Amino acid sequence: MIADGRILFNHRGGLLLARDLWPHPWRRMRPLYLPNNDDLALIAAKCGCKRVDLLRRRNAFPDYAKIEHGTAVVWGETGASGVTLTMTLDALASGSARMGAVADLGAQFDEEQAIILAIESGTAPTAGGTVDLLVASTHSTSYYPAGVSGSDGAWPSDGNEDEWKLQIGSPIVQLVATNDANVVQVQGGVIYRPPARYNVAVVDNNLSQAIRDEATATNNDSRVMMIPRRLLVQDAA
Repeated sequence: MIADGRILFNHRGGLLLARDLWPHPWRRMRPLYLPNNDDLALIAAKCGCKRVDLLRRRNAFPDYAKIEHGTAVVWGETGASGVTLTMTLDALASGSARMGAVADLGAQFDEEQAIILAIESGTAPTAGGTVDLLVASTHSTSYYPAGVSGSDGAWPSDGNEDEWKLQIGSPIVQLVATNDANVVQVQGGVIYRPPARYNVAVVDNNLSQAIRDEATATNNDSRVMMIPRRLLVQDAA
């Protein structure tokens, strides 16, 4: 590459910079394939240069690529510990579904999110019963899909979950319950790539029992968690 009177050579992990080489460098320039330990004087000789100022620079590539977590979006009861967006899950009946308030990820958002679903059982559910977590995503709050509204509420308005679920797609997470009462059951996390800025979590209860009914709703530990995953590039371990 020739720019501003300088010639830049790719040299096996290093960069060779030759400046003020000749009046018409494109006439004499030819590729060099030299091992890393070649002497700079030898390089100059191969260039056929009259006045040479060669500078060898080694590319400073990072040594490590890691994953860093951003600030989580957490759906749950208003005022409950760690909750950032409202989704009323306390005493959610079996066969019913709930949508949460919309999560606005911003005009520029993280490509990947870790999704974790935690459900607090009340009466012991049938083993193998499920709670489905779906996420309705849109580029604009004027075009919410699948009957979601962007606000906490029952979903869908006509109660036909199985029909409306087809407009969202497959569950992001499906919690498969054990036959245990009054415990927080957590399904292993998955990686989700939100297709658009605005995202609404939807929880569909098929446990055969209601989610735990706490005397104080904020004590209910059911949560939907969405945690950004960011690539961290650094030199040190």
